[in-house]
Amino acid sequence: MQEELENTEQLEETSEAESVKTEKKFSEKDVQRLITERVSREKASSKRLQEEFESKESEYKTQLESYESVLKKMLEAQVNDLPESVKKLLGKLTVLEQLEWLSDENNHIEKRAIPSTPKEKGEPQIENRKFRTYI
Repeated sequence: MQEELENTEQLEETSEAESVKTEKKFSEKDVQRLITERVSREKASSKRLQEEFESKESEYKTQLESYESVLKKMLEAQVNDLPESVKKLLGKLTVLEQLEWLSDENNHIEKRAIPSTPKEKGEPQIENRKFRTYI
């Protein structure tokens, strides 16, 4: 039994010594090479992410421009009948602010008909009614 214990202790000592001997030590060149490889991998990853970001950014810009053009067309349809003075004021706002202003019930612009010019006696009256907007 004693012999087995001694053999076991000797085996443990030799395996510890071997593990110390097999422990890999890196030279300065190896460390520099590993660092260079890691940096190049990170640069490649960073470049890929940058390209992906730029691709998505251009896609979103295109989509934003198409939405903006649709909103401008909607705005033109709503502003078409407004007086020039109101159009000038609205022109100083952004597209979104203009649409918000026009959709607000407090900013309702009432449209009234201009009465026809009274006819002189003996002349037939021509009905030429145009509608104008008054603020």
